[in-house]
Amino acid sequence: MNHQTQQQSGDKRQLLRNSLNLIFLLFFILIFSSATGHGEFFIRNSVAFDVSARMEYLGMPLEEATKTIIMEKLPSQGGTGGLIAIDKDGNISMPFNTTMMYRGYLKASGEIEVMAY
Repeated sequence: MNHQTQQQSGDKRQLLRNSLNLIFLLFFILIFSSATGHGEFFIRNSVAFDVSARMEYLGMPLEEATKTIIMEKLPSQGGTGGLIAIDKDGNISMPFNTTMMYRGYLKASGEIEVMAY
C-alpha cells in the first residue's frame, strides 16, 4: 500500500467516523428533520446538524433552534425555505420564511395538524 492509498483509506475512515457521530447525535437530540427551499443553503449550513448542535451545546429548545436558523441565519445569506423537526420528546417545530409551506403531522395520540400558511 503506497502513501496515497493509505491517506485515502484514512480519509474514508475519518469520514465514516464523522458520519456515525452525526447519526448518533441526531438520533439522541433531533430524531427527524426534513427541509425544503434553497437546498444549497441548507447543505452549506448543515441545517439539521446546526439545529441539533444548538440544542446540545447551547441548550436551546427545538423551537428556538429551528427558528433562529430559518428566520435569521438563512435569510441573512439569501436563503429561503422551511424545516420540519421533531425532537426526542416529541416536540414539533415547523418554521418557514416563505409565503407558505405545506406541512403537517400526526401524533400517536391521534392529533392531526395540516397547514399551508
